[in-house]
Amino acid sequence: MYNKNIYCFRHGETDWNKEKRFQGLTDITLNETGRNQANSLIPIIAKLNIKTIYSSPLKRAVETANIIAKSLNLNVIKIDDLQEVNTGKASGLLYEEVDNIFGGGSFENWKSTLPEHDSFGFPDGETKLALRQRAVKTILDIAEHSSEQNFAVVTHGFFLKQLLLDLGSENHKGLKNAEVIHFTYNITKKDLQFLSRFTGPT
Repeated sequence: MYNKNIYCFRHGETDWNKEKRFQGLTDITLNETGRNQANSLIPIIAKLNIKTIYSSPLKRAVETANIIAKSLNLNVIKIDDLQEVNTGKASGLLYEEVDNIFGGGSFENWKSTLPEHDSFGFPDGETKLALRQRAVKTILDIAEHSSEQNFAVVTHGFFLKQLLLDLGSENHKGLKNAEVIHFTYNITKKDLQFLSRFTGPT
């Protein structure tokens, strides 16, 4: 049996990305750079024989998906579980502020990939382990039920990082806005594999 190709990409830039603020579920729109980044994905997606983009319901992801879909006449399907990690009371804070508010080491614990920090989450938010489990289940569910061999997914940076970590990939560092990650799904083995990362012209 054949593999399905899954092209996941992070949404375009927002002002909060630029300012290095935790966004979480706060519904921030793209800035001008982010819209340009979304447009840069159009020639890439056009070559991949894709008909459908599955998107997080958050505005920054939906706007990215819609820019591409409008140009290429694609379907956009919003899926709630593709949304970013819930950063709880850290949402809206600068990265540099969280240690003062939640205790020293909070930011390093959040960024850490060590197993002992998997249970870390900000107050009223989602733990890294919970996100990782959600990310894997959601992508596998889409892959299993999609009737298409090739499809795209627009989601979020921390979501994609946790997905890559679950697969044991070292390619989880420094994910850029509008960067594409190519996975394959073997429909016989029900197995997800990382293949590559790439970006379009800027």
